[in-house]
Amino acid sequence: IKEHHIKTIYNLPAILSAKAEESHKKAFEVNLVGLFQTLEIARKYNCKIFTPSSIGVFGWNSPKNKTPQDGIISLTIRFQKSLHSIILAKFEQIEK
Repeated sequence: IKEHHIKTIYNLPAILSAKAEESHKKAFEVNLVGLFQTLEIARKYNCKIFTPSSIGVFGWNSPKNKTPQDGIISLTIRFQKSLHSIILAKFEQIEK
């Protein structure tokens, strides 16, 4: 990071939807542990992070039209990953 003067990290590795539901442990390790490690590196080197999400976090029972921005709870691994990502990012801001 220092050698190449990296200022922003794009956190793109992920196990998505159906595959994550098949292997919860692997999805946790790649999606959440990977994000945590990326946050730690970004904090150490004072980098910005971009980590995407998708509508897949809302789950199959969400309304297709006028989907609310909050208040939907999904039991999918994708939703859990997104929720934990937000919590980890907030925690890292506090720790800085």
